[in-house]
Amino acid sequence: MTKQNIQKTACLPEHMATIFMDAVAQGRRPPLDLISLLSQMALSTDIDLAKSASASLYGQIILPLCDDFTSHGVEMANSVLISMIQAFCRTQKGREARQILQDLQLTSPESLLARHRQISKPHPLSHDNRQVVKKAFILSRVTLGADIAITSLIVSRLKKALPAAEIFLVGPDHLHRLFYNDGLHYFELPFSRQGSLLERMMIWPRLYHLITKETNDLAPQEILLFDPDSRLSQLGLLPLTHTPSTHYLCSRQDRAEKL
Repeated sequence: MTKQNIQKTACLPEHMATIFMDAVAQGRRPPLDLISLLSQMALSTDIDLAKSASASLYGQIILPLCDDFTSHGVEMANSVLISMIQAFCRTQKGREARQILQDLQLTSPESLLARHRQISKPHPLSHDNRQVVKKAFILSRVTLGADIAITSLIVSRLKKALPAAEIFLVGPDHLHRLFYNDGLHYFELPFSRQGSLLERMMIWPRLYHLITKETNDLAPQEILLFDPDSRLSQLGLLPLTHTPSTHYLCSRQDRAEKL
């Protein structure tokens, strides 16, 4: 392949992402087929193409949709992410993730979205609920700044609300430094915000099995998982424990719009 052809190939994902976002901006139905094609490129064995397509998916599409802070932006970002998840699950390396979703009967976009809507509904913990919880898991927001601003508040409140429970923080190694001597447990999971689609998706099956192993002798009411719109769960779309045990905070929608 000539240098000129390589450059054209590298620019193609960026061009496709621009077409998709132009449709969103103009209020037209965006072509989700482009997301499927971009996802296939992002999962390619061609390293340069995979890098370019992954950057276009997350940088040009997911991030702007999340920064829109509207219900429309949330819904569109979720649809895009589900297309990306499905593309990953169709690959050989996505076989484990595909099997987990099949076991949980969450193979269709509709089922994933229905679950996401369910965990998005507030369900406060009663005094009786808190008394039976044995293990609580908090997902990192991945960036240090977001973990200081958001995750630290969840940690502080849970330590007061669940004094007898074991609390696990899940995410990059900066969590251990940030919450040093807080009596917490850690699941360290390196996560690169510049990582490929494959690298990001491969984290979820590993985390799912870690939490399942840690809780396999507990009843659902003895487990809590707090997901503050984490990249580790693809913004809450991928399950990590029982749906009633999951508390999800969508940070991508303006609070005033929810009221």
